[in-house]
Amino acid sequence: MRDTQGRLGALDPLQYRVLEFKSLGTQVRNTRKFYVVNPTNQDYSFQWVFEGVSMKGSDGKTGAIPNPFRCLTSQGVVMAGRKAEIVFEFLPQFEQLTESYWQFRIPEQDIYVSMLIVGQVVEPDVILDRTHINFRHML
Repeated sequence: MRDTQGRLGALDPLQYRVLEFKSLGTQVRNTRKFYVVNPTNQDYSFQWVFEGVSMKGSDGKTGAIPNPFRCLTSQGVVMAGRKAEIVFEFLPQFEQLTESYWQFRIPEQDIYVSMLIVGQVVEPDVILDRTHINFRHML
């Protein structure tokens, strides 16, 4: 969470829910799905509101960037006793760790839940079953 000078600090784990993405490279579309359940006997509408994004570079400094996260179900209605699928998408442009802040709102019930979405680009694991490879005819 940002302080008054815009620096990132520690998050209160009781205040934020965290959703993590790991992407094998940049320009790769990654999705996460989860459900919102309505245990009441009344329908309610919901909405996801984007609050900000930051990227942490290898030098430890943070900066503002275009948001690589997208909520594909940014609003809707959950019927009584049913569930609704929520889909977030992560399309990284850079290799740095990216954090995006969102808020889940149910206005009729006066419910607001803060969410931190973290995206990270990782290297693929490459394993060879040979100790050496002879490329002489290929080069």
